[in-house]
Amino acid sequence: MDDIQTILALISTLLGIVLLILKILEAWFNVSSPVKAVLSKPVIWIVIAALILLGGFWLFVYDAPLPAKRVALQTAHNRYVTAMGADRDWVLKAETDVLDDYEQFTLLCQNNGKIALQTWHETGNGTNRYVTAMGDDRDWVLRAETDVLDAYEEFTVLDADTGERRSCSEVVDSLEADGETRIALQTWHKKDGKNRLVTAMTAEWDWKLRAETNELRASEKFTVILLP
Repeated sequence: MDDIQTILALISTLLGIVLLILKILEAWFNVSSPVKAVLSKPVIWIVIAALILLGGFWLFVYDAPLPAKRVALQTAHNRYVTAMGADRDWVLKAETDVLDDYEQFTLLCQNNGKIALQTWHETGNGTNRYVTAMGDDRDWVLRAETDVLDAYEEFTVLDADTGERRSCSEVVDSLEADGETRIALQTWHKKDGKNRLVTAMTAEWDWKLRAETNELRASEKFTVILLP
């Protein structure tokens, strides 16, 4: 659920609870006449129930996590993004045109509308690793060695053509409807006040994925392909 929807749901639920408390107090204590006149109306019970049910629906039903999607990421160079292993320092590269296990990612929707990407690799405790956007101390390279989901493991999705933000639910809808969709990925890190974009580098950079620039060009655009 987007942040604004979460806030509205919480307000609705809290307002219903407050009205319920006032209604109970109205029966037990003397309150001012105008308040008592409003609270004594039978319709107040309907309003209370509606607010609480509406808030609960948004928080617990509508906000149910979207199903994870198995996807591949293809670059403007028509190569697939690969999650390398420990022997390559867990970096993400895009040098192959072969779609295999290491080119498959699990796309997970977050409550803030962003996405997280899990790789094929597991950690020692049996959980899969998340893609991380590293900082300048690691040359902005994307890696996937952690099983902890934090801000560096969340990516904002942009429309590849317009640069406008897309929620994870919109991405999932596009995948289910068309089997693929074109996006760009923003990281937590900023450059000149704008979030950095993930770039699929060329052979000169060993085909690595980096997030140093905030310019949306062809090399920052990816095709997300839904896998069976």
